[in-house]
Amino acid sequence: MPEIPELEAIRGFFNRQIVGREIGSAVVRIPVVVRTPAQAVRETLPLDCFGPVERHGKVLLFTLASGRRVEVAVRPLKK
Repeated sequence: MPEIPELEAIRGFFNRQIVGREIGSAVVRIPVVVRTPAQAVRETLPLDCFGPVERHGKVLLFTLASGRRVEVAVRPLKK
């Protein structure tokens, strides 16, 4: 798993790039890794906006203007 400083750098990058941006569309490419049904993702994420990205342990939490959040468990980066 990535070290915490690496995750903080990734979190900082997303906070500078996506906060306040609207989601245009959503695609689920590998349905077995998403806990929410693909159809629900496609129907509910578009037109929502990103809020601040937070971190809980080794998980990045992408908050949304609707109050929902997208959780991403970050895998180690290959060097």
